[in-house]
Amino acid sequence: MTSSIVAILGVTTILGILGMGVNAFRLLRSFKNGVLAKGWKYISIAAFFFIFGIVALDLSVSSWLPSDVFTGILGYTGAAFQAIGGLTFAFGCKFQYDAWNPKGMKKSLVKTSQESLAPA
Repeated sequence: MTSSIVAILGVTTILGILGMGVNAFRLLRSFKNGVLAKGWKYISIAAFFFIFGIVALDLSVSSWLPSDVFTGILGYTGAAFQAIGGLTFAFGCKFQYDAWNPKGMKKSLVKTSQESLAPA
């Protein structure tokens, strides 16, 4: 009974996380390299690292894998992927802050206005 509940929760978690990745990718496509796209690129990449990390950790605690060494490697790999995802997410948040920061907005507005005035 308990193992079936854990399996259902694991599958639900994996499907929810994959849905998060799909939404992150759709959001990334909607920006089309605008001012806010730089931060969202990193945040979307971070979502996929989180997905791989959580799936690896879910598999590492499952009882149907044959080897303890393999589950140990999956556990460490999942933790490493989640750490990389966390750092990438932090970089994405920093780039979002830079885009919304009034000083950063002035720099980007000056840059885009200069590009529009330059002859093609």
